[in-house]
Amino acid sequence: MSSPEKYEEIQIQFNNHMKPQKKNKNFLIDYDIRLAAFTRNGLIVKEVDNGVEISNNKYPQMFGALLALAKSVSSVKTFGMQGFYHCEFRMITSQHKPDFNDILQPLSADNKEMMIKFNEIALQGKMNPSYNTFWKVNYKWKNRQVMQLSIAGKDLTVTVTGAVDEGQRKLLTEYVKEEDPAFVALIQDNLTACTGCAYDHIGVIIDVFGTPRRVCSNAISVRVRNPDEKDITFLTKFIEYRKKLIIWSLE
Repeated sequence: MSSPEKYEEIQIQFNNHMKPQKKNKNFLIDYDIRLAAFTRNGLIVKEVDNGVEISNNKYPQMFGALLALAKSVSSVKTFGMQGFYHCEFRMITSQHKPDFNDILQPLSADNKEMMIKFNEIALQGKMNPSYNTFWKVNYKWKNRQVMQLSIAGKDLTVTVTGAVDEGQRKLLTEYVKEEDPAFVALIQDNLTACTGCAYDHIGVIIDVFGTPRRVCSNAISVRVRNPDEKDITFLTKFIEYRKKLIIWSLE
């Protein structure tokens, strides 16, 4: 049985590496809900005179393993807490960097297929992937950001960067004048609009093809969650426009 001291040590190891903004109450799940989920998976919490004792009758070695994983953040700096969140036990003994298959695994079968397809599109388009966390892959072309594949549980989100400054926005506006209005409508519908995802983030208002829109950053970019086959054509075409803008910016 784990002692109260070991339980407190796990908490300290975790909290010491949490970023301050992540401690905001808006990001927390109610304790009772979390405890109920833990209990369903064998957690036993017993109050004693000097604190609490915890154990797990389903996974008796769980807390020892989590403690070792929490301690590993001191030696594995790049992916320390991400490794803890994802129970990445490979990094206990040596530094482990996630690869494409690691990021792919949590997705549903359909989203795995889509992520593989978009990865192939990126590689065929001479984009360079980078794996900086366990939940996303960034793709660059000529050292400029083009696409991001990110996961949240079983969900896949494809984000394609577009026009990132005023000059590129004006040029993209000229480009799309020759496009089918349906394509332009898809850009508007899938724009990376600001959703107020954080209490201190209100985005910025920019002109998007004659319409003022509040977006996450100073860019005309698009984002599609759980894409299907019909989204591939749209996003692939938007990627080509992004490449044109990159070429223009490098001239």
